[in-house]
Amino acid sequence: MMLAVVVSAGTILSLTGCRSREYSRYDRGPYRGDPSPYAMRGHYDPRGYPTGPHPYDARDPRYPNGTPQRGEALDPSPDGASYWNGDHLSGSPSIRIDLRTQRAYFYKGQELAGVSRVSTGRPGYDTPTGSFRITEKSPHHRSNLYGEYVDDHGGVVKANVDKRRDEAPPGTKFRGASMPNFLRFNDAIGMHGGYLPGYPASSGCVRLPEDMAAHFFANAPPGTPVMVVR
Repeated sequence: MMLAVVVSAGTILSLTGCRSREYSRYDRGPYRGDPSPYAMRGHYDPRGYPTGPHPYDARDPRYPNGTPQRGEALDPSPDGASYWNGDHLSGSPSIRIDLRTQRAYFYKGQELAGVSRVSTGRPGYDTPTGSFRITEKSPHHRSNLYGEYVDDHGGVVKANVDKRRDEAPPGTKFRGASMPNFLRFNDAIGMHGGYLPGYPASSGCVRLPEDMAAHFFANAPPGTPVMVVR
């Protein structure tokens, strides 16, 4: 006796683990592991996929215009938590840096243009809170305090030095740490591309993934407001 079984296309996809390539940007879930309260409000399925519009979406800073729809273009960062979606926006730029969640939010007018993971000042070198403005832009900036001592051929003789405390070995010269796409906003403190270990680790500056630092740099002219909160 032959048994006929009818299975819906949706069931087949579920059983085989297949996904529409139109949802490729959600392969691992857009914000899996994000400690912010927005990740705990229940508008993702167990795999991390958006389940559609949700009443909280209007207050979710990641989705100011509602949950991203099929085919909508985003520019996700390789770190899986940062993204840029502001090239089509035209409002006045502003930046908000949250020390508690280690995130930076870039706005154009009232619209959220991008979100980036950051690494801010470690204990003893805390990034100051307050309201500031960008005062300088330097695409190939180097620190004049932190870096390494190198020989005449550029070889590193002593790394991770503070020029104010660490004496230069004989025959060496100081080479400041690279701070690409530097946006100065508070005396010596600024935002720039750098290493993000997953916790506050800088000497006061705000490190971003290099791709996100490039987006922020390109879209923040001098005078852009910067608010740092805890």
